Amino acid sequence: MHQHNPFQPSPRPSSGPAPTLLGVWAHPDDETYLSAGLMGRWSDAGASVSNVTATLGELGFPDTDRRTLAQRRVTRAAELQDALAVVGVSELRVLGLPDGGCAEAPRADLVAAIAAVIEEVRPSLIVTFGPDGITGHADHVAVGAATTAAWQHVGHGDLLYATKTRRHLDEFATLHRELSVFEVEPEGTTESDIALRCHLEGGEIERKRRALAAHASQTTGIAAAMGEVVYRRWWAEEEFRAPRASDMQEFSRISPHHLQDS
Repeated sequence: MHQHNPFQPSPRPSSGPAPTLLGVWAHPDDETYLSAGLMGRWSDAGASVSNVTATLGELGFPDTDRRTLAQRRVTRAAELQDALAVVGVSELRVLGLPDGGCAEAPRADLVAAIAAVIEEVRPSLIVTFGPDGITGHADHVAVGAATTAAWQHVGHGDLLYATKTRRHLDEFATLHRELSVFEVEPEGTTESDIALRCHLEGGEIERKRRALAAHASQTTGIAAAMGEVVYRRWWAEEEFRAPRASDMQEFSRISPHHLQDS
């Protein structure tokens, strides 16, 4: 049994619309690493789960990979669909931005695209990146900022940022350095600031592992480098925090002015 949390739905009521979870991420596998357990729980409860992916992550291959960019996109799109099917995601939308290009995309256009999805889906809860982007990746930061701006404009549902606790970062600090996991080391979140934690056990662990295995082009190597036991412990907890006032100030420069005029 999981302790009730307002950000995790109770079983679906017999009447009325189902609650909806919307994830907005930059690359295929972001959603699985950061929220596969959460998506599975919402799906199990009868909720609708939708996912937005800004890019198809075509740059996420070693230089020795001989596939063209188009072939890489096909590979990663198929992996993404397979992974989402494992955790019961009912809808996938790909924005089609180039990998590595989210920060350079016209900000108002990116905000408008995400706002349009929020308007249509009317999610109960939105999950995305906070200002640190978890890893510091510019695409992550840009997508989190645009989602925050879109959420502020539409004004529907709650918003949570995927995060890592300081405890987690301390525990895996050596591993993160050895494998160059972060472009910029995140500050981490204190335990008191965690609004939602999914501690995965048993069948949830196995389901998330299957979803990660679907992203074979990205996860096979890192799982082997860590070892299976450590790899599973590395992602066994998913943590989210609410936006702070400072986040709103930081993201306020990204405003969908053209939406307000429509």
